[in-house]
Amino acid sequence: MIFWNWKPDILVLFMLLIIRYSEERDRTRLPLLGLSPASCLIDQRNLTAGVLPAIHLALQHLYRHSWILKNYELQISFHDTQCDNAKGLKAFYDAIKYGPNHLMVFGGVCATVTSIIAESLKGWNLVQLSFAATTPELADKKKYPYFFRTVPSDNAVNPAILKLLKYYQWKRVGTLTQDVQRFSEVRVE
Repeated sequence: MIFWNWKPDILVLFMLLIIRYSEERDRTRLPLLGLSPASCLIDQRNLTAGVLPAIHLALQHLYRHSWILKNYELQISFHDTQCDNAKGLKAFYDAIKYGPNHLMVFGGVCATVTSIIAESLKGWNLVQLSFAATTPELADKKKYPYFFRTVPSDNAVNPAILKLLKYYQWKRVGTLTQDVQRFSEVRVE
């Protein structure tokens, strides 16, 4: 037999791989769709580049502690939206069309892409969870009932700013804003 010529540590490793493969094969896979800008910079930085290692670390933690998800395995497939509405929608629709059937959408960094995809979720009964979309527009639950976020809306900052102004008794304040949300809605009439 071939196995007798192998070193004991290689045989043990081989057996562990077989056991691990059979355990993974028995798990139910839960596909998640990741949509985020992987190849463009937002405010001179790439938010996705900082988030991806954290996601992989969390997945490793889940696999190491199999009692958390028991017989389930999360599978995340990321698609680059490039902060472009057309490319974001194409990535979303291609993922829906070519499968697998996703459990949810994870991501959404750029306000325009996130809002247009969040508005499209109703038809597929999909939930979207964003880690970076702070635009107040997405707080409208009538328009975006399937959208959730892990960061507060930009409007949530206003009470803190008011308390700061009152604390220092500032009488005159100036603010600078930039509205980058152009062509975020498509209307057919």
